[in-house]
Amino acid sequence: RRLAEPRLQVLRRRELRALVRGLAALVSKEISLLERGAVSLRREAEAARLIHDDIARGLERAEFEPWYQPRLSLADGRVTGVEAVVRWRHPDRGVLTPADFLDAAAEAGTLAEIDRAMLTRALADRARLARSAGAPPPPLTLNAGRGLLARPDFAGLVRDAALPPGALAFALNDSHRGADSDDPLRWTADLLAGLGADAELSDFGVGRAGVSTLLALRPRRLKIHRQVLRPALETEAGREVIRAMAAMASALL
Repeated sequence: RRLAEPRLQVLRRRELRALVRGLAALVSKEISLLERGAVSLRREAEAARLIHDDIARGLERAEFEPWYQPRLSLADGRVTGVEAVVRWRHPDRGVLTPADFLDAAAEAGTLAEIDRAMLTRALADRARLARSAGAPPPPLTLNAGRGLLARPDFAGLVRDAALPPGALAFALNDSHRGADSDDPLRWTADLLAGLGADAELSDFGVGRAGVSTLLALRPRRLKIHRQVLRPALETEAGREVIRAMAAMASALL
């Protein structure tokens, strides 16, 4: 027993040292992971700061510009209007689409500024086209976030353009709804109607926009989201759903 007890003590000390070494290695690994995570977060924060600064400079230099895509009637192929979509003519990265910068602009709180820049440039382009063509251009649609419509100068910009009723429309998405109420949509509908502008509902079929949204906003046009439209057109049942959506929209006109 006297010989066994020292041996047990030696074994226990060895087990304890092994346990301590294992814990130390685990702690070291966790610290390394935390340091890597901190470095990654710092890099992401720096990248976000740089693109936020880039967006601010782009707004100052008028780098955000409207590109126009025509809307065609399926019945006879005539142009029924144009929609202005935003592009960023970046001095180093070339022409950027909304997927490249809208999320960053939302984080930076500059979406309303971009929407305002689009509105002023599109209205100026339309006025130049009217003067040069000697005839009214086709109706113009712009995407509009809640921030643009809430700006104190929004109504003045639209009124100053002096467009006839129906010549200007704003495409809205379900972000214009309240958390549990359609009151913001009714306010938006009244605002646009008072300015002689039409309301359109974008991305219908996804998100929170439903029948109550249609009733509150009473949009002039309904834009069905491509995620719904593309697969729906592959089956007769899907096409019936699209017809039903179109019938709902027509009933509100």
